[in-house]
Amino acid sequence: MNTKYPRIWIAAHGGVRKALEVPGKPVEVLVVLARVDDWQVQWTVARLRDTPADVLWELAESENPAVRGAVAGNLWAPLELLEKLAEDEDWTVRGCVATNSSVSDAVLKKLLEDEAHSGRQWAKAGLTERAITKRGGWPEVQRREPEA
Repeated sequence: MNTKYPRIWIAAHGGVRKALEVPGKPVEVLVVLARVDDWQVQWTVARLRDTPADVLWELAESENPAVRGAVAGNLWAPLELLEKLAEDEDWTVRGCVATNSSVSDAVLKKLLEDEAHSGRQWAKAGLTERAITKRGGWPEVQRREPEA
């Protein structure tokens, strides 16, 4: 596959929107797609496992909180980037960090002090889920039999 010319690759695959649907996109193509002036395209690239860390850092600077939130929710985002996004001005981005299972306990504990109620709730839920997982999972639910 020739990816020396990623714009040609994108065109050959039906354009930007169709190229997003192609599995196993080359890294060079992801770099170009991340720079397309369309927040929905950037949002999609920000969520992909194969998006390089430097591209995620670039997308984390987007003016659009949906794009930053997609980066914050990416399980493969660098931990340092998640720490930075945990301090984002937009509470929805901080909430996305709190729901990312890759984020550290320290960041979740910091988000317990978040100014937004939702941010605190998401952080609490993340820490609770981790504690339950460490204990071996959710306990069996005891059901009461209806009285006859």
